[in-house]
Amino acid sequence: MTRILLVEDDAPVRAVTREMLEGAGYCVAEAADAATALARVDERLMFEVLLIDVLLPDLSGLELARRIRARPDTSSVKILFTSGYPIDGAEVEAGDAFLPKPYGTTELLLALVKLSRRRGLPAGGST
Repeated sequence: MTRILLVEDDAPVRAVTREMLEGAGYCVAEAADAATALARVDERLMFEVLLIDVLLPDLSGLELARRIRARPDTSSVKILFTSGYPIDGAEVEAGDAFLPKPYGTTELLLALVKLSRRRGLPAGGST
């Protein structure tokens, strides 16, 4: 089963997104901020995908992605950014893809399928 770390500070958005992902067969862990996300990564749960909101309360999602990618054990994790605000294409390079908010289940799952095709991740929630 593909493991996703969902990093989203908006609790209702986080809950709905988790439901979408789990309904598609993904195993989801949550973090409401960058500090919690880093702690989850330190637990060595081996996430295949990080779904990161660009605007977090303690650190930008872009900086969080850079820090995670700088680590040898997580340098190849797939990163899907999300935001309700437009971001610069150069900024997205810290990750692998960008999904604008609001999104529904179809858009989210399609973004994950596209990400899997580009980066070698299993296309569905289970491996």
